[in-house]
Amino acid sequence: MLSYLHEFHAGNHADILKHITLIQILRHLNAKDSPYSFFDTHAGSAFYSLESASAKKTLEAEKGILALRGFLESGGENVPQEKIPECVKFYLEQVSPYLKIACYPGSPLLERNLMRRDSSLFLCELHPAEIEKLRENIFGRKSLEENALERNSVLQNARGKNECCAVKIFHADGLKNLAACTPPKIKRGAVLIDPPYEDLDEFDSVTKTVHAVHKKWSAGIIALWYPILEGKKTQIKEMLFQIADAAKRQNVHAEILQAEFAPGNNAEKAAANLLGSGMLVLNAPWKLDSQLREALEFLCGAIYKDAEFSISQN
Repeated sequence: MLSYLHEFHAGNHADILKHITLIQILRHLNAKDSPYSFFDTHAGSAFYSLESASAKKTLEAEKGILALRGFLESGGENVPQEKIPECVKFYLEQVSPYLKIACYPGSPLLERNLMRRDSSLFLCELHPAEIEKLRENIFGRKSLEENALERNSVLQNARGKNECCAVKIFHADGLKNLAACTPPKIKRGAVLIDPPYEDLDEFDSVTKTVHAVHKKWSAGIIALWYPILEGKKTQIKEMLFQIADAAKRQNVHAEILQAEFAPGNNAEKAAANLLGSGMLVLNAPWKLDSQLREALEFLCGAIYKDAEFSISQN
């Protein structure tokens, strides 16, 4: 199925968790003065208007990134700057230029903007409409959408510092493409996997792909996003168990981080009873667990008063 479009959900609580995790992984990779490879299996269009009919229909950004920005801009109930986790502030710095024109960047833009010039970014998208938008938003092709000049100005400014970053875009199944392309030529690196989980067999496909990739590319950081869905808790639990079990059998010393965030009644819930989301990270970077804990504790106090979260690493 190809019915999922992220424009309905851009900037929601799941994006906040996913993108803070993504950014911290990229910062970890950037800390070493050597190139790396990064794969994004479900890139989407990379750029979303928060004033589109789709965004207005769900209002998820208003209870997500816009609520967070509003909290901080209003003084945040007198929260001093030193109380705001550094990873949250850095995340907001990356998305703020887009928020100024009522838009939100998808993971491919965050990746391209933050990655080292000597590194390689591999983006994959299967949806026929999204792949064209992705190419336009990454390579700056002429837009036919409204506010194109203003939007392209933001994209160009964001791109300026890292024009030499190598980017390849594949119109293909992201999981199959990842399995075929790993291990990469540059062995240091990571992958973000965040499928829509539209079909039940997608859980099995994700499990098999992560196992195959980790077996071939044991040093790679594998970050898997997953939804917490009312009707699919069993499938999600089984998927996570199988992935972690296989990873430990492959390498007993593998650092496996699991972070889950359920925003509660204050957040606008998406279709299909989305209760929250999680990140499973194999070969988790040092301190990522404490960084996510600080971020989620802050989010609970700032905009999600009845939220719940959990962090574990083993």
